[in-house]
Amino acid sequence: MKLERKELFFLGNAEKSAKIHIKKSFSNIFITLTDLHDKVIICYSSGSSMEIVSKRQKSSPYAVESIVKKLLFYLRLYKIKSLQIILKLKVSSHVFFLIKELNFYGFTISSIFEKKCLPHNGVRSRKLPRK
Repeated sequence: MKLERKELFFLGNAEKSAKIHIKKSFSNIFITLTDLHDKVIICYSSGSSMEIVSKRQKSSPYAVESIVKKLLFYLRLYKIKSLQIILKLKVSSHVFFLIKELNFYGFTISSIFEKKCLPHNGVRSRKLPRK
């Protein structure tokens, strides 16, 4: 695959850094690579990066490995060394697999944020038992 590097993205001055957003739905995992001003560079899901597309395998933590292997091309194309991880899910084995894979390929993780969506009126209360 031969792609040209676009100079539209702000990746920092001294050390090239970017953000990785990870979101998990019921049957899919989305990982988005953005620059420091939140402009999307590339977005992959577990359905688009795996050979087998069964629902059970798409939502497994091992799907993160195949997504990171596809992201490697863009991380090396833009010479990104440092990453910020933004979680839009509960901390689970998916997050540990993502961190393990990125450390394996030599990327440093500068920070991890949890950006979970909560409704303004709080969490839904418990259903009261019948009497």
